[in-house]
Parts: sequence; C-alpha cells; structure tokens
Amino acid sequence: MSPRLTNKSMFFSVFLTASALLINWIGGVEIYRWVLLRSADNIASAKVTAETFDPCSGRGCVGNGGPYKIKYEFNILNSELTYVYTGQMLFMERWVRVPKSVWEPAAKNGQINVLYAPQNPKINQPADIARLSYTNAFGLALLGVFMSVVCIFYWRGYKV
Repeated sequence: MSPRLTNKSMFFSVFLTASALLINWIGGVEIYRWVLLRSADNIASAKVTAETFDPCSGRGCVGNGGPYKIKYEFNILNSELTYVYTGQMLFMERWVRVPKSVWEPAAKNGQINVLYAPQNPKINQPADIARLSYTNAFGLALLGVFMSVVCIFYWRGYKV
C-alpha cells in the first residue's frame, strides 16, 4: 500500500506534472521543427519588416545569439498566406537573432532569403544561419521524459 499524498506533496506533484507536460510539448515542437527543416531546401525571398540592434551586456547575454535581430514576412507560390518567423511557438511572431553578416545586408536591402518547410511554411528560418541542432530538440524531450518518470513516482506517493 502506497502512502497518501499530503497537501504539500500534492501541490508539488501537480506543479511537476504541469512542468513535465510543458517541457514535453516544447520538446515535441522542437523535434517537429528539426525533422522538417533538416531536409528542407525551399528558399523564399522575404521582406524585412523590422530590424534592430540590441546591444546586450552582462551575464544574461551570453549565448543569446547576438544583438542583431530582424522580423520578416514572406509568401510562397500559389498561396495568399503571409508567413513570419515564429521560433519555437509556431503561432506568434518573434524576433530572430542573426549574425552581423546576415543583418547588415538585410537591413540595407530590406530582403532576406528564408528557408522553409514545404509541408508547413510556418516553420522557417533565415537561410544563411545554421540549421537547427538535434541536441536542442532531443535534449528537451529527454528532460521531459525524465520529469515524467519523477512525476509517476510522486503520484504513487514515493519521495524522490
């Protein structure tokens, strides 16, 4: 017979379960993006809608991809839909961080080449930046699986 959950451990179990579900969802989206973009070769010309230089200093700026950011939109043939960069969210327009070598011509010309998945053009990125790494996608999925296992133990009343 497993021990009963106290109010404190019940709250923690619910919080941990919600966190595991969120991380699994984000990991799933990243795996989906990685699978579609790893073999994509469709390139479209996008119109730069905004660009910014956001100088950043301090600990929070390490590894964030640099201070050069752009927003863009593009259309593909035989479609009246306009697509934008959405990042991990796949439903919200976001800024994309690019290296200076990509940002300068994009800001000057107002155009940038975009690599997109033909099955789902919402999944896109600037063509001149490195393709997505599988470590990000599968690392999040592995973390989500680990958290799910911990959740199962907590729901059964075990202390982990």
